Amino acid sequence: MIDNRDAQLQKLADQFSLVRKAMVTKYGGRMVHMTPVLSKVLMIVGSEKQVNIKRLAALLLVTSGAATQHVAALEEAGSVKRSMSPQDRREIIVQLTPEGHKMYQEIRKKSHLVLREVFKDLDRAELNTFIQLMGKLSSKYELDGGKNDN
Repeated sequence: MIDNRDAQLQKLADQFSLVRKAMVTKYGGRMVHMTPVLSKVLMIVGSEKQVNIKRLAALLLVTSGAATQHVAALEEAGSVKRSMSPQDRREIIVQLTPEGHKMYQEIRKKSHLVLREVFKDLDRAELNTFIQLMGKLSSKYELDGGKNDN
């Protein structure tokens, strides 16, 4: 067991890096034929069903302008569509197209296979512990995407 917190964090970073490298080697680094950031945008839009640019930018940790460019690229590819919010005509809502939904499902399926591979050596109790720990960490960093701005 490592007692020094900095050494623990370095060990954790090293282990995450090794797992990531193994998965990139095994699965070729990409799950679909698009850049990782566009794949991430597609996954966010798919999981949210519809999302405004401000929230998308917050989830991507980029500016609204950068999020708009990513959406434009996906729109040009036919994966998403933009429309005005019925509640606020200044707000742009992004949703998946039927083609985008197919890609979203394909990425989800492949992601599940990768996760199955990554966690295959953990038993049910270990996996539940990992899920609880990740939940504890992720709840600290949940974003509201401007929903609670004052």
